[in-house]
Amino acid sequence: MEHEISDLTRQALQGPIAFEALERLVRTTALRIGSEVLETMLNSAEQPIHPSITLPDGTVASYAGKREKTFVCVLGDITLNETATRWIE
Repeated sequence: MEHEISDLTRQALQGPIAFEALERLVRTTALRIGSEVLETMLNSAEQPIHPSITLPDGTVASYAGKREKTFVCVLGDITLNETATRWIE
C-alpha cells in the first residue's frame, strides 16, 4: 500500500489526472480503515449472556448464540455480531 501511494504521489506531481487517482485512493483507504475501526469497536462490547430470562408478559427468552448482521453506512459495510434470542412459550 505504501509503495502504491508513493508511486501515485510521484505521478500526482506530474499532472491533474494522476492527482485524481491519488485522491480517490486516499478517500477509499480512509473509509475502509474507518469502517474497520468502527466495526471492531462495536463488536468488542461484551454483552452479558443469560441462559434465559422471563419477560414482563411471562414469555421466556433464551440465549440462542451470536449471529452476524451487515449494515451499510457512509463508511461502507459494517458487520456486527449481535446476540440472538429465541422465544419459548
